[in-house]
Amino acid sequence: SQGYSQEDEERRQHMFESVTAESSLSEHLAEQARTASDDPEIQEALKLLILSLDDRGFLDEDLSNLALRSGQSYEAVVAAHTLLLGFDPIGIGARDLRECFLAQLRHRRRGLSYAAKLVANCWEPLMARRLEECGRLLNLEPDQVREGLEELGKLETVPARRFQKDENRAITPDAMIEKDDDGKWKITLDDRHVPKLRLVPAYKDMLAGNSLSEKERNYILERMRQGKFLIGAIEERQRTVDRLAHIILERQADFFEHGPSQLRPLTMTDVAKEMGVHETTVGRAAANKWMRTPHGLKEFRWFFTSGVSTEGGGTVAQEGVQEIIADILARENPAAPLADEAITTELKKRGIKIARRTVAKYREGLGQPPAHLRKKRL
Repeated sequence: SQGYSQEDEERRQHMFESVTAESSLSEHLAEQARTASDDPEIQEALKLLILSLDDRGFLDEDLSNLALRSGQSYEAVVAAHTLLLGFDPIGIGARDLRECFLAQLRHRRRGLSYAAKLVANCWEPLMARRLEECGRLLNLEPDQVREGLEELGKLETVPARRFQKDENRAITPDAMIEKDDDGKWKITLDDRHVPKLRLVPAYKDMLAGNSLSEKERNYILERMRQGKFLIGAIEERQRTVDRLAHIILERQADFFEHGPSQLRPLTMTDVAKEMGVHETTVGRAAANKWMRTPHGLKEFRWFFTSGVSTEGGGTVAQEGVQEIIADILARENPAAPLADEAITTELKKRGIKIARRTVAKYREGLGQPPAHLRKKRL
């Protein structure tokens, strides 16, 4: 470590993790997590949950799966998730819109309102706009149902909305992956946004002379040392991004060759072990980073996903399954769209066995309504 003290190394690591980083949702949540619990196990579980959020602020993986792949206790993950739902923005970490709404209503002390009753006890009919059925099931008058709907209309449907980037802003990829003339994949980093820093030579000249007092000399030496730390942190961060891009290319080779349906399961924990760093370091390195691929612009975090087992003994990433579902829906008969059960059967034919409710979750993630709402008259 070039003769640096432990304190120097800690400062260097802090600079490495924070330099050039934008204020983000994960940082906002991490600040709250630090004071949310004194239990180290719950603290680790909170870090895991924060790193697992999607761009909208939802958690699209079962808590049991998260606990299993991270090696953390299920009880700690559940306790951490309960805490996370109460973080700002309220509803962050919800596993679906229903849980997001309930978290917001509880926070507003509206847990006994008509809106809460609709969400808690009549969700599926509500989503299908079967309002009369909701009234019958909950013994509510039409005016009471409408009052509940009006309150729901004021709730946030995307918990991370205020942290999302302006979609009209042009995105400059941090890494480009393409094939060279020999047909081999190559990675090019765009470091134009990385500050170019160097130590001012004049200070070295001043130190070489005899005109400085001891206090002035110590001041300049300290500032030069801090400057070296900052330059080193920036260089180390770029090396980490480069290493991360290479691992993504290596682990997701099928995606680059064949497209999103071939995305493989990959976790930050796995990558952190391969890189010899903490999982949070990988998370920070991936945050707000974009990669230009043959299949479009992708966030680094997009490549991290848990998997679904196939009957052949392999695994396919959740995004890969979602891509397959998108393909199935694109080929369906508009006059007779496939119900979730039929999609489940079609996936099984392709060796992917998942529950109907999981299919429904993936379908909703594609922005596709249930079959009866997709039906078109020809």
